[in-house]
Amino acid sequence: MEKWREWLLVAMVVGGMVLALARPSDGGSGAAAPASPSRPVARRSPSSSAAENALAKAITASNGAGKGKVVVLTGDVLLTKALPLIPFEGNLVLRGSCGRRKCVVDGAGKFAIFMTYTPGCWITLENLEFRNARDGAVSGKCSVIIKDCVFRGNRGAPVVALGIGDPTFNVSSTVFVDNNSNSTCGALCSSSRGGGRLSNCSFIRNSAMGDGGAVYLWGVGSKPLLIEDCTFDGNTAGASGGALYIEPNGIETYADVYVFDTQFKGNRAKTIGGAVTLLSDIKGHFCGGGMSGNAAGSGKGNDLALIQAGSLPVFVNFCPRPPKLSVHGVPSMNEVAVVDNCRLCGVSETQCSFPFK
Repeated sequence: MEKWREWLLVAMVVGGMVLALARPSDGGSGAAAPASPSRPVARRSPSSSAAENALAKAITASNGAGKGKVVVLTGDVLLTKALPLIPFEGNLVLRGSCGRRKCVVDGAGKFAIFMTYTPGCWITLENLEFRNARDGAVSGKCSVIIKDCVFRGNRGAPVVALGIGDPTFNVSSTVFVDNNSNSTCGALCSSSRGGGRLSNCSFIRNSAMGDGGAVYLWGVGSKPLLIEDCTFDGNTAGASGGALYIEPNGIETYADVYVFDTQFKGNRAKTIGGAVTLLSDIKGHFCGGGMSGNAAGSGKGNDLALIQAGSLPVFVNFCPRPPKLSVHGVPSMNEVAVVDNCRLCGVSETQCSFPFK
């Protein structure tokens, strides 16, 4: 299993650039208090206005002279206007450096933060907090690397959303808390074929009006998805999959989904799959971890819902053994293949192709 954990982050960082931003008004070294969209924390100042403009210029230059250069934030940014779109083949690297706390990029409840409509781009975010974005903090067709970040109190569209195509995601040591989507996916959403990884992340009290209270993955392609050492706590879906919803698009060769040592607790769905919903022809491998206190409004599949919607049954593997779960199969459990086999949780690295080499 350890070999699965030995991915190498793609290093896309060259050079350096520093934006001198205004410090928050409290001047404290601790974490800033949560804010609602109507009460942003950051306070405008001449220096933060200049920094906002400098950040906009860095985005525009990310496919030219500034491509791959590190943009270092040393204070908070409160947006007063929409930032430019990430350009085609842009490579934006943004890192926070605010001492013992995280620098905040605040959408003021009015603006999305990083957006793109063209493929072939990269966004790398590190040691930052994104608050009060309206209709997305990171959205489009860029591949993303996110490390040591917080996404808090964002509203409207999914917070991190990857569009159709081959973008990949590698998200580690990041917290998604109190985000809300008026569609599917309260926190992270992908309709990409590129595969991805969530490692040591926490999804807390996120909600969606549709499926996937925290994470929604659609159109799974040939590259695997890995979720390891994560926590899904208190997330809510207005339909199915209180924490996690995974659905193929019906035309791909489907990848395996590996869930290592991950806890699902206190998640809720209005219909079925209080914690997790998987649709065929998905192959799901739950290796360690656990589920507790989850609930489905229908009482069907409080922990796990398995829906046979394609030509093949859902395949689910548990290691070391199937836990005592509330599981619901659609149309019936006869359409579900359950295997008690740890070998499938420790496949050698040569048997799979991860998106990050």
